[in-house]
Amino acid sequence: MLLLVFFMKIEKTILITNIRQLKHWDHSYKRIYFGQEFCERLIPSTGDLDQILEFVKKEDLKLTFVTPYLTDNGIKNILNLIDILEKYSCVDELVFNDWGLFSILKNSRFSLVMGRLLVKQAKDPRLYNNKIIYSKESMEELQQPYLNSSLMKFLFNNNIYRIELDNSMLGINCKGPFYETKMHCSVYFPYGYISTSRFCLTLRVLNEGELKITKSCKRECERYEFALQNDKNNIKLFLKGNTIFFLNERATNDGKIDRIIYEPCLPI
Repeated sequence: MLLLVFFMKIEKTILITNIRQLKHWDHSYKRIYFGQEFCERLIPSTGDLDQILEFVKKEDLKLTFVTPYLTDNGIKNILNLIDILEKYSCVDELVFNDWGLFSILKNSRFSLVMGRLLVKQAKDPRLYNNKIIYSKESMEELQQPYLNSSLMKFLFNNNIYRIELDNSMLGINCKGPFYETKMHCSVYFPYGYISTSRFCLTLRVLNEGELKITKSCKRECERYEFALQNDKNNIKLFLKGNTIFFLNERATNDGKIDRIIYEPCLPI
């Protein structure tokens, strides 16, 4: 309830990473985020994409398609899905977390959104442990996304008017070079990511720490997740797939954030 009150003037969206999570949707969400940010092996199938598109059409919603960082093979798979998305007017946004994909799609009909993997923030939980020692000025610096005027100019020149952020434990302060601009900010809630890799950390844990590299992905990450031992503070950390996440259930808004992306599950 606190979340709904705090964000009642902000657009509410929900992130769906697989069809089974549609059970978390309700009519308060007018936009669905669908796709995968962290692993190209979890890119949706054409069958799942068809199902989500039919659902979006039926409920008269908008869809934002989410993409991860990619290899050449991953880009081919994404482009096959984008050929399908092009046919649906309900799909109006695409989140990119890979500059190679951006270069291919920068002249497409979609509104491109710079994903949270490309917008750097201070999110290490150890910074939160030491927050009492920071001056006001230092804290404001740590709370700001790492964007400078040159990057902002590049984004605007390429018609990118939305960036996405994690709900940092330190808070978010958008008083950087884009504070007075027309840039829009989205925030993911309640899970943020700390680190991600192309190496599947879940597979390593299941092999008792052995550095076992395999070309055969059985999507073990869809069946397992791990709470990480954290003796230094009460921040909840999780390992799922190739990514380490933190949980922050405290709402953050500095006035620039106009969209919240609710994650009903760990987003992988």
